[in-house]
Amino acid sequence: ALTLYWTTTNLFGMGQVALLKIPALRKYFKIPEKIVHPVNALEKKKAFVKGFQD
Repeated sequence: ALTLYWTTTNLFGMGQVALLKIPALRKYFKIPEKIVHPVNALEKKKAFVKGFQD
């Protein structure tokens, strides 16, 4: 039963992703385009331990 649940929910999820990648559907549902930020505008990652110290 658990495998059936997992399979069906994953299939529905993958179907939703596939449908929402179609530009016409995104426009119909008024879903905005994905914003791509330039890499140099992003904050640089800190080392793992240094992130906890700050």
